[in-house]
Amino acid sequence: MYLKKIAIINYKSCRDLVLKFKENLPNTFIGRTDAGKSTILRAVGLLLDEKSIPNIIQEGHETSDISTTPITNDRYKKVFEELKLPLFDPETDKSIIIVAVFSKQDEDFEGDFNDIASSHLKWSIESYSADEIAIVRQFNSQYPNGRYLLCSKEDIADKKELWKQNQIVLDALVKKLSITKDDITNDNKTGRFKNVEKFRAIYNRLKTSDQWLAYDEFGKKDRKFFPIYRYIDWREITLKSVEEMARDTMSTVVEEYATKLKDAADRLGKEATDKVNSELEKKISIILAGMPSITAIKAKVFFRSDETISEISVEKDTSDGSVRLESQGDGVKKQIGFAFMRLVALEGVTEEIKAKKFLWGFDEPEVHLYPPEKRDFYETIKQLSNGIFQTFISTHSTVFVDKSQIETIRKVQLSNKYTTVSMCSSVTDVHDSLGIRNSDFLFYDIFIAGEGDSDRMLIPHFYKLYFGRTFEDDAVQFVSLGGGHRRTENKKLFEQMLKDFQDPNDCIYYVLDRDTNASGGKVYLVGTYDIEDSLDDKFWIRLVKNKCGVDLTQQDLKDIRNQLAANSDQKFHKLLRDRVASDSSKKDFLPSKIDCAKYMTEYISDKDDIPSDIVSLFNDLSKNKKI
Repeated sequence: MYLKKIAIINYKSCRDLVLKFKENLPNTFIGRTDAGKSTILRAVGLLLDEKSIPNIIQEGHETSDISTTPITNDRYKKVFEELKLPLFDPETDKSIIIVAVFSKQDEDFEGDFNDIASSHLKWSIESYSADEIAIVRQFNSQYPNGRYLLCSKEDIADKKELWKQNQIVLDALVKKLSITKDDITNDNKTGRFKNVEKFRAIYNRLKTSDQWLAYDEFGKKDRKFFPIYRYIDWREITLKSVEEMARDTMSTVVEEYATKLKDAADRLGKEATDKVNSELEKKISIILAGMPSITAIKAKVFFRSDETISEISVEKDTSDGSVRLESQGDGVKKQIGFAFMRLVALEGVTEEIKAKKFLWGFDEPEVHLYPPEKRDFYETIKQLSNGIFQTFISTHSTVFVDKSQIETIRKVQLSNKYTTVSMCSSVTDVHDSLGIRNSDFLFYDIFIAGEGDSDRMLIPHFYKLYFGRTFEDDAVQFVSLGGGHRRTENKKLFEQMLKDFQDPNDCIYYVLDRDTNASGGKVYLVGTYDIEDSLDDKFWIRLVKNKCGVDLTQQDLKDIRNQLAANSDQKFHKLLRDRVASDSSKKDFLPSKIDCAKYMTEYISDKDDIPSDIVSLFNDLSKNKKI
């Protein structure tokens, strides 16, 4: 199963968060330091790791992880409404509450589920939802170590918790409610009725509703049916963390042998039990002498067979033989942890997607990694997410943001000292949440650099006409360099910024006005002098008619083109503007360059009308297999 939704209530800066998660994509949280990203990851740990316990104010303690200003009652109720869950109504101002909805997947409840799962869990699946499981973990002064609650059907008038009752109590209720054998469904069709079959029939006679009931069985019987959570702090990787990663990634390999070992342990346990009880029976009269009220003693032998991976060793080109990983520094530990991740990711590519068994939360995985390593790391996490791992990432780095999946990225910010989370809708959202500038280049593979606003408006439009795809689809970014001396300075600055990440000669294409007289590889000069004069006359005639009320002819445009020169007063737009201004029939003046470009994107709808200089650029992009 995978974690579909979570509500974090009164935990540090996360006072009232409701989050929805993806199943097969990394769930990425970006934001500045202390915005609450790590708190979100640790909240998932509070939910699934029984040993994870927050600070609660108790006698002798002065600190608490409970939000200083707790959630209001109205907002608390709305959280449960958002989750479409019944209200859990404790003393909200004195509790940390984690609410979760898990989505059931194929393979979740196969194997030994029917034999060892608690009746409470089975009843929740049957009565609340066959597709989802809703649980709560609550911490307060009464439950400093936390308690679990599970959503299931219960009697409205009187909580009975029938899954906890023995056969005598259930039989009495069956008799009291006049429930016959025909009213009880035998799941196996034969044999005696099981307790779960009896209390199902009882609840079916009662008026019930979805309620939160104490779920003590989570840690005792049902833990294995929920995903295992690992909080992986890449800033301070430990030997234990690496061993846990190794155990998780190798779980499918070890599972086959663990099953054989458990089967052998069960068989030998039964043999040992029979032997022990046989010896007790033989000597019962001796060992019970003087204890007339006791007539027999029996015992059961159980062999524990827990698997683990430990004592990891490595061989290095600087060492003589194998060395224990525990003696190595953080750098080596990170490399080995990454190696196990990469192994299971590669294995997962050839296997069918399986139900989620692990939830891994990576905190700042970018630490101490160079850009190429970061990208490799992120690709590995994406591959893990397609298998038995559901993944979460807390990061400051744009490398861990999938530019083709911007809408799946969550930006984490502080508002009035408390964490808020919202979905990103654009690259700008990502930049704003990280507080960075001039770093669009981290997201794109190709850059088309032009001079002004007209280029910025027209070239992406022409691109879509030509290729049938947008810049965003193909990871292309337009960069405005400005005109004149600014163009030269900004070109140098942009290339300097980019070169630490990729070679500017491989990824930047320059589209410049012909009057710049620029030269060099990947430089495309447009128009007689600029991009405006490269557009067909028919579009200018239409624009002037629609926006200015002036009727121009082909000869008028020819006369303007004959006057073109390199200086700014004799560029196409300036000359056309003067021609319109001198016409007594005009209703308005010619729009600005940027507005004219905007109107041209409405008029030009056929790729045959794209200026030939721009077509040359697009052809080269295709030939070079950049697109």
